[in-house]
Amino acid sequence: QDHYHPTNARFFFWGNDPEKERLNHLSLALNQFSKKELTNSIKIQKTIHEPVNLTIPYASSKNEKKEHITLNWLLCQTTDVNEVLLLEILEHILLGLPGSPLRKALIDSGFGEDIAGTGLETDLQQAYFSVGLRSIKQNTGDKVAQLIFSTLEKLSTNIPDSLIEAAINSIEFDLRENNSGRFPRGLVAMLRSLTTWLYDADPLLPLQWEKPLQDIKNRIAQGEKLFETALKKWFLDNKHKSKVLLTPDSQLSQKQEKTEQQELQNIKNNLTKEELSSLVHQTKILKDAQQKTDDPKDLALIPSLTLIDLPKKNNPIPCTVSQEKNSTILHHNIDTSGILYANILFPLEHISEELLPLVPLFARSLTELGTTKHSFVELGVLLASKTGGIGASSFITTVKDIHTPILKLCVSGKATKDKAPDLFSIFKEILLDTNFDNQQRFLQMVLEERARLEQALVPSGHSIVMSRLQATHSLAGYTNEKLGGVSYLEELRALSSRISSDWSSVLKNLQTLQSSIITKTNILFNFTADPDVLNTATRLAKDLENDLPEVSISPIQRSLPQPITQEFLQTPSQVNYVGKGYNIYRLGYAWHGSAHVITRYIRMAWLWEQIRVQGGAYGAFCSLDRLSGSLTTVSYRDPNVEKTLSAFDNITTFLKTHTLTDRELTLAIVGAIGDLDTYMLPDTKGFASLTRHLTQDTDEYRQQMREEILSTTHKHFTEFAEVMSEFSNNATTCVLGGTGTAKIAKNNGWTITQVL
Repeated sequence: QDHYHPTNARFFFWGNDPEKERLNHLSLALNQFSKKELTNSIKIQKTIHEPVNLTIPYASSKNEKKEHITLNWLLCQTTDVNEVLLLEILEHILLGLPGSPLRKALIDSGFGEDIAGTGLETDLQQAYFSVGLRSIKQNTGDKVAQLIFSTLEKLSTNIPDSLIEAAINSIEFDLRENNSGRFPRGLVAMLRSLTTWLYDADPLLPLQWEKPLQDIKNRIAQGEKLFETALKKWFLDNKHKSKVLLTPDSQLSQKQEKTEQQELQNIKNNLTKEELSSLVHQTKILKDAQQKTDDPKDLALIPSLTLIDLPKKNNPIPCTVSQEKNSTILHHNIDTSGILYANILFPLEHISEELLPLVPLFARSLTELGTTKHSFVELGVLLASKTGGIGASSFITTVKDIHTPILKLCVSGKATKDKAPDLFSIFKEILLDTNFDNQQRFLQMVLEERARLEQALVPSGHSIVMSRLQATHSLAGYTNEKLGGVSYLEELRALSSRISSDWSSVLKNLQTLQSSIITKTNILFNFTADPDVLNTATRLAKDLENDLPEVSISPIQRSLPQPITQEFLQTPSQVNYVGKGYNIYRLGYAWHGSAHVITRYIRMAWLWEQIRVQGGAYGAFCSLDRLSGSLTTVSYRDPNVEKTLSAFDNITTFLKTHTLTDRELTLAIVGAIGDLDTYMLPDTKGFASLTRHLTQDTDEYRQQMREEILSTTHKHFTEFAEVMSEFSNNATTCVLGGTGTAKIAKNNGWTITQVL
């Protein structure tokens, strides 16, 4: 009655529909209510005048000795958008680049392995800043804190103009590009507006950045030391701050479990017979409610699209392909507001199994090691000053129907039309002149990579499990896991030692990768831009191609190793990530668009009810890679193991016995079409088209898939039940979890891998 009342609501519209109709819709709903006097304003946190020091244990393995530390400051209110923008630029100066002064000082210190903390956080009523180091040696927390303060103090007297210029260019590029990723721009605009609107301030303030940015530029031009002043005000002189040190405790999980059980027992002991009986009764009511089927009349009240509302034709992405002597060039004529999005792809199919795990680090090296012309600090400033960003990564997928893996190194960058020559000049420099002989910096990158992957194991356990399962059933999945999963983590741990003991061999491997990968042979350029920018990009690409060496390459024939059929990945975690997977194309299944509808329905109906609603997990997935045939079912933050595996195995029974209503079928089809027509900005459209080109996923085939989705029937569900039956009989199992789950793994004879 207080909080869920229209008086406490915000209404947001996005689009070009008539405003009068919007207000008419609102009035029909709001006329049912009366205005209510509410006092729901969020209070400002009280200022503290002395720093707070906290030491907090975290659950770890027995051998873990590493600590983590952050220093944290409370800053201005987020309604002060001018100050927030200034702080965003300051954050970029301090941490935004690999060579940014605060980031570099912390990494160069050798105290830890990677940056910790969120940096600048502006989504709450009061902004805050958090920075520190992960995986520090014991008893070095004070040294880390002293280093942060001394670095900030030094910068407060003078920040180089080049750093300021690079930071402003990066922030301005991001603001003008307004790249909201996979989220619709309207949704992102709403979320931005809420940073002030929720606190009774103007919701348009966060969206009106042009004037604040120009004010900052003008004040800098007049000689004001804006960022030095901000450092003194918000960091050096600000007493509202804390130091948080996390220390390892291998007994913490058991202590917490014991404490929880004792608290529950105490509660139970203090209950009367009547209260116990009432609790049992309430639990029964809850379980009955969880297992109860929703009333069709209630479901019918929820508005939804129908099949008539769905487009019958795909909306193809513009793409023209030109074949040169050594290269292929893809053009995507899309309005990008004057920005060029460029991808350069080099073959990796010929790289040996031994060298493949080095590819992710080789990719990072191109922009983070420096070149013969610029140190890595100078290169970072150059990238930020001239472009909207440049990066490189492996790109791995599967060719449709023949299931051959595609392995590429993808170098990507973006820039405005006038900076396109700068973009390609930098491309040439990093591809041909990277200075790999920087042992200290490369070791830092390996330790960062290792620390990030270790930190992500538990929060992203579902991805780790899914990757591990896919690795056993497709060559692309196997390679992906080697370059980003548990296998990659093992390689990083070995590599960190090898760098110290045998740097010359590591350097030789990196140089071998450069000479093998950076070649004009079978190079592919992918450009997304307006027509005049595309013409400029094509000319620049041909010039770059002429400067690259030509190397003869022969793809390696790869094969899958013998899979581990049941594996337990042990971590210090109180939750599990449970998965089963198999390649259903091996079972004789031929892809049909209805599979997209069915797997989506399995996730949203059976798995949702069994694993989340009744099982208490946070979520579940049922994913089919239609290119490779790899089907995986995975739970997310799950208190169960065997119950979840049973739910996976009972998908067959569910599909055979569940009476699918016409409404359920329609909603499943609507959802599948929604996935097919997912929101894409221009850069994403260009890359999606590139992927379709490489995988031979033609417009004609995609249209056939749409028609198959739209024509999915109840019969398709019944037929797919047989596929799921064979899946259950053949699937491999992978579980990531803690010591409690280890007992289940031992009892079942699973292979146990200690990951953390």
